[in-house]
Amino acid sequence: SIAQHFLCGAMAASSALPSAKAFAVVNVYSSGDPTRMSSTIQLPYQASIFATHQRLKETGALVLADHVLMVCRCRAEVSTHPGVRVVWFNCSEIDAVARGKGLNGPALYKMIAFGMATYSRVLVLDLDTYISADIRGAFQLPAPGMVRWESTVAGPFQPNSGVILAAP
Repeated sequence: SIAQHFLCGAMAASSALPSAKAFAVVNVYSSGDPTRMSSTIQLPYQASIFATHQRLKETGALVLADHVLMVCRCRAEVSTHPGVRVVWFNCSEIDAVARGKGLNGPALYKMIAFGMATYSRVLVLDLDTYISADIRGAFQLPAPGMVRWESTVAGPFQPNSGVILAAP
């Protein structure tokens, strides 16, 4: 698939390995600045990844779902929580396609999760999304789907890509 194309070399093969779990909760990380990418995730994002993992554990979601961190750029190693599965992807091609077209390249990185065929459902969460309750029921909802919200400023039923459910 096109989404599989963007996964990095050996990482593409490892991400295709069977998982004992049917679902994945995915966070996507990119510094937004290709000159700053390193094997160290910036501290606020590390804290968010750890908090997400802890909430997934506390709510029982890790019984059904892997916690996956998708990292922009092909790197040999990334320091994160030991329970988080790391998958690297090549974001430079996405950036090149988006450049000059008014598209937000980093927002498009989430689309790579649609190619994670190892899982029957993938729930992509922004790093600033807090899990306040059990999310296991979200995997039973129709996919694809995303959160929508209403406000007096934005109007009714505005889509929000902070939470996306995909069926690869």
